[in-house]
Amino acid sequence: MKLTLEKKILIVVGVFAAVIILIVLAIIVPAAIKIVELDKQAYELRVYIEKRYERSLNLRSSLQMMEKIKSKVQLFPQHIFRRGDELKLITALENIAAKNKVSQKINGSNIDKVNAPTINISLSISGKYSNVLNYLADIENMRYFISAPQAQMYSTVDPSSKTETTYMNLELALYAAN
Repeated sequence: MKLTLEKKILIVVGVFAAVIILIVLAIIVPAAIKIVELDKQAYELRVYIEKRYERSLNLRSSLQMMEKIKSKVQLFPQHIFRRGDELKLITALENIAAKNKVSQKINGSNIDKVNAPTINISLSISGKYSNVLNYLADIENMRYFISAPQAQMYSTVDPSSKTETTYMNLELALYAAN
């Protein structure tokens, strides 16, 4: 069987095509699949590293904030009313009233209750309007954590002397510790 030139060329081209198809199927396709897999893994790794980096930044900022908070929290004990300082508190309230030239009366309190987490004091204050406001400002500037859940003010005028008197009923709550 003699092959003609055309058949030889066709066979050679067919062999080359088969070799090329075999190379593509055996080497290039698996390499392309591996490249796609590596690209996906690299993307997942990059996302993971970015998340870890963000967490480390958050952790650093959280640690810095924690240090700031710790330094501020150390100042809190001096602003909390300590049991046994009842006389100091009453004296401080009386001194503030005397300083502002107002009359002060303690209507009720739970200072004598040892286990209460807050000390509640009910006060009646009377005097000139500006003095009562100055009294209230001085109460706010006391060193203790104080809240005023209730405050009522009203004024009356004495018809004979034409002097105005301002009255204030004030409820105070102080945070207390042993």
